[in-house]
Amino acid sequence: MKRIILSLAVALVVACAVQAQEQKCCKAEKKECCKAEKKECCKAEQKEKVTVVKIEDNNIFSQCFKELDTNGDGIVDCCEAKQATFLSLERGGRSNVIDNYDFLQYFPNLTALGVGTTTVEVIDLSRQKKLEKLNISNASWLKKIILAEGCKPEISGKSDVQVEYK
Repeated sequence: MKRIILSLAVALVVACAVQAQEQKCCKAEKKECCKAEKKECCKAEQKEKVTVVKIEDNNIFSQCFKELDTNGDGIVDCCEAKQATFLSLERGGRSNVIDNYDFLQYFPNLTALGVGTTTVEVIDLSRQKKLEKLNISNASWLKKIILAEGCKPEISGKSDVQVEYK
């Protein structure tokens, strides 16, 4: 009986140490996915690397993401995207036309976003609950923005865009 109790006590101590190490990882290693966060993106990344944006040298769109590639592997992965608080997609002017903003779902911690030149009419920003500033001056076709409930960023650039909350 003493052996069983001792074994359980050792197992509990080991489990607590592993959990403490994982939490320490979250704070110390910004580049690493932390198991303790239990977010979908990180769960998927533990099995295989989830590419959010591939950085290509000749692609102006990719230039917007170079500084987010903290480990220098040529891609912005899910964990790097979660670290981003500012994203400017306005670089490159008219030659940088973005026709799909689905990748923004991987950037939940953005506080400021500059939407680039686009033919998109609706942009869903409902996962950016921390958004404080939104520049849509280059989004000439944009008609509607979907924001997270309670999120009221300062919107600059166009006044005729409909705002919907989700």
